[in-house]
Amino acid sequence: MTRSSSCFVLAAVIQVIFGAHFTMHRKPKHSLSIRHQNVPQNMPRYCWRPPDVDLDKCCPTPNLYSDEVMASCGFDKPPVNRAGDPVRPKGAKLVLPLCRDGLCLMTSANLTLKNTDVDYKKLDVYIDQWAAANPEFTKAILEVKPICAAKADEFWRKDQLRICDQDRIYICLASYLLWNCKIKPFKDCRKLKHYIKTCRKYYDYSK
Repeated sequence: MTRSSSCFVLAAVIQVIFGAHFTMHRKPKHSLSIRHQNVPQNMPRYCWRPPDVDLDKCCPTPNLYSDEVMASCGFDKPPVNRAGDPVRPKGAKLVLPLCRDGLCLMTSANLTLKNTDVDYKKLDVYIDQWAAANPEFTKAILEVKPICAAKADEFWRKDQLRICDQDRIYICLASYLLWNCKIKPFKDCRKLKHYIKTCRKYYDYSK
């Protein structure tokens, strides 16, 4: 598994649990731009929006899908600089098309049934393999698997969370890894480290 072509793994996904309207760069990676529609009353304004940092550099996490699967759904690998690091995208941001991309990715990874519903038996095996292939995140992946890779419960089916199962699963897994990643010791990553330390409690939906 690789994270280089990840597009869905954006810090903004963590905030979908509050019905946030988020924007993103479709190619190649994520942005942190968010406009909130609903947030907890006790959440400080600072936590409404993650800092605009390079997540590939500060918080590298494994992508659920391979580069081949990502490419089959129109997500290109990001260009790299001379050091081999991904170049942050510039230009206009696009709103994530609801479910279209999530369905394409999961179908391309052979994780859906004939009627396009999630094949939870295949997904269970797939996530175990994904966890084994990423030892730094194995514990976190297996810890959140019963929450993310199960059929939606009442929490996820609230009216304000209008999200299909394919996106729900991806967002749930990606956001948990983000909150549990080890921030790299670079100066420009300190803001993200502080954000996670300060704001994590407001997004802890795993309990």
